[in-house]
Amino acid sequence: MVTCGWEEGCVAVERHYEVNVSGVVRVSVVDSGPSAPVATVILLHSWAMSSSVWDEVTIQLERVSPRLRVIAYDCRGHGASDPVDGTLTSLGDDLAAVIERLVPDGPLVLVGHGMGGSAVLSLGLAHRDLVDDRVGGVVLVSTSAEPLVPEERQWRGFRTLSRMNTELLRRGGIPSKPAPVIRRAVRGLYGRDVDRRPVDTTIMQAAHSHPPALSSLLRDLLDVDLSPALEAYAGKPAAVVVGGSDRVVSNQQIRRTAAELLGSRHVLIPGAGHMLPTECPVDLAMVIGGVALEVVGMAGSRTVGAASGRAGDEMAGDR
Repeated sequence: MVTCGWEEGCVAVERHYEVNVSGVVRVSVVDSGPSAPVATVILLHSWAMSSSVWDEVTIQLERVSPRLRVIAYDCRGHGASDPVDGTLTSLGDDLAAVIERLVPDGPLVLVGHGMGGSAVLSLGLAHRDLVDDRVGGVVLVSTSAEPLVPEERQWRGFRTLSRMNTELLRRGGIPSKPAPVIRRAVRGLYGRDVDRRPVDTTIMQAAHSHPPALSSLLRDLLDVDLSPALEAYAGKPAAVVVGGSDRVVSNQQIRRTAAELLGSRHVLIPGAGHMLPTECPVDLAMVIGGVALEVVGMAGSRTVGAASGRAGDEMAGDR
């Protein structure tokens, strides 16, 4: 379903539509940028959020890199996408379908925040050929390849408590008017001083997410180690970004992830918390734009190299 399309002679427009990713699951997509982009960036949101958390980053990307196409979509069980259950594996499969259907060619950069970064890593595990062939670069935002709470930080009874909490989440979801303790926890996702509005928005997005999907995905985030997936992205232009005051993932976890993602940059934003797309859209746009520039440059070099090779073959054939 397309609500608006590319307009004749327009530099950039925004389209809203749905894509069927698995035969039965539809995801809601926001697609913006020029009709002839130099590269495409796909943005994946974090747990219990929606693609709207990327709105300001998209605006900043249009200013920093106006020739980029930017795609953001609501993961299954979130936002306006179908309210179905999900796992990190299914999120990776959905991402593969989005790439194959919406970005079949051209330079491509994947950007994931929190759970969205885990979806990018899941893609690397289950769809290595697609990553090798299509993905030029990656930006992991507030994302650790390790389980959310590493084994060395788990206390006695942690797994029992986490199972109880995920089951309660499956049954009841997150209320739109939560108890003060939940509001304080949401406020703790932010590092710098933040007013009431982003906290209210975060709570509202979480309340509109599908409880079974939240439960299953949280269980995966707590239990699944995606470190082996980093090899799929090694050597590609990459950045691993974290806020200096992130209370969800530690800077140590991010450092280990960056170290295993060979060739990546570790970017620390002092004073920022976990919600970097909301807190630091300009900083993120600069990092994403930088990685995209590298990817475009590498793609151009390969094109020139291939053309030179063909020309050499033709010249040799003329002799």
